[in-house]
Amino acid sequence: MNDVDIQAIRVQISEDAMAAYLTLLKPLPGEVYTVELLLDVLRQQGVVYGVRADVLKKMIENKLFEIRVQVAFGKPVVDGQDGVYEYNFRQSPDKKPKIRSDGSVDYWSMNLIETVVEGQVIAIYKPVVPGTDGMTVRGTVLPAKPGKEQAPLKGRGFVRSNDNLTYIATTDGKIERVNNRINISNFHEIFSNVDSLFGNIDFAGDVVVHGNVCSGMSVRAGGTLTVDGVVEGANLWAGKDIVLRGGVLGDGKAEIFARGDIYARFFEYAKVEALGMIQADAFLQCEVEAKRHILLEGKKGAIIGGSVHAIEGVTVNDVGNDTEIKSTIEIGIGETVYQEMNEIRQSLTDLNASIRKLETSIQQFDAKGDVKDLAFKNDPRRMNLLRALIRDSSMEKMQKARMEELNAQEEAAREATLKINGTIHPGTMVVIGNVKNLVKEEQFAVEYIRRGDKIILKGDALVG
Repeated sequence: MNDVDIQAIRVQISEDAMAAYLTLLKPLPGEVYTVELLLDVLRQQGVVYGVRADVLKKMIENKLFEIRVQVAFGKPVVDGQDGVYEYNFRQSPDKKPKIRSDGSVDYWSMNLIETVVEGQVIAIYKPVVPGTDGMTVRGTVLPAKPGKEQAPLKGRGFVRSNDNLTYIATTDGKIERVNNRINISNFHEIFSNVDSLFGNIDFAGDVVVHGNVCSGMSVRAGGTLTVDGVVEGANLWAGKDIVLRGGVLGDGKAEIFARGDIYARFFEYAKVEALGMIQADAFLQCEVEAKRHILLEGKKGAIIGGSVHAIEGVTVNDVGNDTEIKSTIEIGIGETVYQEMNEIRQSLTDLNASIRKLETSIQQFDAKGDVKDLAFKNDPRRMNLLRALIRDSSMEKMQKARMEELNAQEEAAREATLKINGTIHPGTMVVIGNVKNLVKEEQFAVEYIRRGDKIILKGDALVG
């Protein structure tokens, strides 16, 4: 047998030289195709890369004549991938209001601020992925385009990890990205009214509202909250202080709470509570609670109607009015606090006894295991005892912490007084601890204190 004449072998190469094809004519009698022959013909035509000998063999064995078959495959070039940042926060907060199930539009839930917390991963950098060079069937190298590294993120309020890939927030606050710069600020400033079109606010840092806070709205600040305008029947909460320069027209709906102090021009028909002190010009028909002092010493400095309670004392110019409106001023700690203290004492006694009993039972299990040289560590009965011990110990710790708070309040209340710089009108109820006294006649520039189970005027005789 002789090799087929090479004229019977046709080679075609694609324009991009990424593929080569063979077409074999039917051999004459006594002629045969061999893989070596086909390889030699391909080389002569410049096909030197990606030739599939197995495909050549199948063409011969299966007598694939007069059929064009791809026998060489170029290697496609794979360009490198640029480095990219994956951000773990919304770069464009959703400004679209939610649609309620009844089809109405909920404008109050619009979230215009994106916030992060300290320690949160805000971005992860994915480095360049190298490219892979290609190759034509003619053996020509096709260089891959290299990926481009991105510049490190710039800004404030975050750090880059040791691997230079992870970015972590160093503070709670508002996060914004502009171009390749990220800023985390513990301050959010609003230059409009907080109303149904603006939406509620929930921000981890300080918040300043230069407009009004309208009825039905909610503003929560992890730090200090300042409102320049008027607060209507809204809900305000602050992790630190609250400053209300325009006052509160609460309409019986406003609820205001601060973990620190509260300062306001005035309060009308509102519920107000501070874990620190409260200072204002006037309270009109409000429910006010302060863990420290309440001061109303401004030009008006009045409490008219409602109830006011401060553990460390109240100083005010005037209380009540000529119509003898019902007003209640309470200082010190009342019967409910003493009752809670007694309940905690009893609870601590019971918990202490339970803890001792559980510890003894666990020790007995362990001792039994030592004697019998057995492991009772994972015995279900012992595990139940251990869980109960952890539960009671945790409860004991919480109760002790609460008792310390109440003891501190009791100590602060010992010298609590109600100081009236101006007039206290009839109809006012003065409460110190669990002792009450209804004012029946006008009193001027007086100071109420408690002695034993009586309320007296400081430096004077028994009152009423």
